[in-house]
Amino acid sequence: MQGDTSAAAAAAAAADEAATAAEAAAAATETAAAAAAAQDEAAETHAAAAASRVSGYVVESGSIPMLRPSERSSSSSSSSSSSSSSSNSSSSSSSSPFSIPFTPLRPQSSLQSLLQTHATKMQQQQQQQQQQQQQQQQQGMVADGAATAPYGGPARTAGRMGDVYVVVVAAAAAVVLFFLLLLLFLLLLLLLLLLQSVCLLLSLLF
Repeated sequence: MQGDTSAAAAAAAAADEAATAAEAAAAATETAAAAAAAQDEAAETHAAAAASRVSGYVVESGSIPMLRPSERSSSSSSSSSSSSSSSNSSSSSSSSPFSIPFTPLRPQSSLQSLLQTHATKMQQQQQQQQQQQQQQQQQGMVADGAATAPYGGPARTAGRMGDVYVVVVAAAAAVVLFFLLLLLFLLLLLLLLLLQSVCLLLSLLF
């Protein structure tokens, strides 16, 4: 009984491992399919981008020689039979080859012209930015003047205040000078009175 139980457990474990391996294989298959689809999409995108980048104009013309249908059939028949190869080669050499015209393309503008165009655009953008900054500065100065100087501007107001201050200082200086002169005059009078009194005393004594 114990041997049967261990065998059943081993079989169950093997079945689990097999199921896990099958799931891993299925996941790997799905991953490979997704990678292949992504590669296909990338190739299609690259091809579309390469096709969209082709642009230019015709600079020269020419022709590409190609075999005519009759010559193709003759060349195929010559490969099948060695006896008729000489006749087919002679007929193909005698006949004129079929040609189709081709037109190679060249870019419309060179690298130098692209750089010049880019530099011109950058200069135009810089000039526009400078003009906008100058306009904004002018508008700000006008707004500041209108807000701070409704009665003649800040310069006039400052000038008037300065004139008033000068007048007040001059008046105060004049008043102080007047009082100083008055005090000096009083001192001189006192000195004269003292001199007179001294003279009187001296005359009385002598």
